[in-house]
Amino acid sequence: MASPTTQEDPRHARFLDLCLLYGDFNRPLFLRAILHSFVESAGPAELETLRRAIRDRAESLRRRDKGGRPRAERDWKWIRAAAQLVWQREILDWPWPKIAAAAGLKPTRPNFRTLEFRRDRYALLVWQALPGRSDRPGKLRRMLDAKPIQRLLRSRLALPFDTHPKECKKLVLKLAPRGLHLAADLFDHNL
Repeated sequence: MASPTTQEDPRHARFLDLCLLYGDFNRPLFLRAILHSFVESAGPAELETLRRAIRDRAESLRRRDKGGRPRAERDWKWIRAAAQLVWQREILDWPWPKIAAAAGLKPTRPNFRTLEFRRDRYALLVWQALPGRSDRPGKLRRMLDAKPIQRLLRSRLALPFDTHPKECKKLVLKLAPRGLHLAADLFDHNL
């Protein structure tokens, strides 16, 4: 399902929330609803749009399944664990030994480096998930006030914008510049 954009009509926010909810947690029901309510009544132009979207999605899945180790940004379990780690560090101000113990790791320097690496990878995911990827804090703050952006970040990064919006905004504002620097470093290394 395509991610919400900033141009969406705010009157559809409740509908999009339900789509995200059922699309993530009750996929069989969501698929039946799509097939029954939309596909059976779709016109030729809408069906052609669906065919193109399905063809493109199937093509991207074939390309991605070339083997090798899966990337962390595609593993929802890893994303949730990294979000929890970052929450503990940046919002709750836990020290690394306490975070390591909560993650089931021994409080050793190599494990702290592993946790720092996870935080950096999550910061890069935050940066990549932001539409427009603004590096100006004022523009980023305004962007984070938009409900479609909050839904996008909730669905991609497991951030609880619905229950803790202030903390999530603080977290994104803190991690986005870090992600920008990491993205720049990756770009420099790939040249």
